Amino acid sequence: MLGTYSDGIHSRAFLHSAATYTTLTPPGTVDSFGYYLNASGEGVGKYWDTTSAYAFLYSAGTYTTMAPPVTVSSDPIALNDSGQVLGTYSDATGDRTFLYSTGTYTTIAPPGSVSSSALRLNRSGQVLGNYYDATSHYGFLYSAGTYTTLAPPGAVSSEVYVLN
Repeated sequence: MLGTYSDGIHSRAFLHSAATYTTLTPPGTVDSFGYYLNASGEGVGKYWDTTSAYAFLYSAGTYTTMAPPVTVSSDPIALNDSGQVLGTYSDATGDRTFLYSTGTYTTIAPPGSVSSSALRLNRSGQVLGNYYDATSHYGFLYSAGTYTTLAPPGAVSSEVYVLN
């Protein structure tokens, strides 16, 4: 179980397993919140330090801050059983979506998109989301480096919400 508690001053993420509580506070944490837990016991949450907020992955006693290069803040969206993290980050030019997998960040942005948002991550590492181009908006699937626009024939726009 993954959750958040308050000590009356600060909020703290916690992991509960085998009758043991582990408080999740990455170094420099002022406040932390637990959001997602996978079958391997890895947890994803968000923490605030004195200047910004970042997503983090907790795995086998180790914290990894989810911060692609030039990140000023990040948020978790999902965690799968392979330890991949889907999230958003902000940099000097705006907000982006990323997939973190075995130490590598991939920015998720369909070709031709002017903005996009990822919604779901499945156990195979596929990402489902929606994007806007210059004229409309569409659903997309990102799988193994390939983007597929999800729009039935004749559609002038589409949105997607669920991925299995």
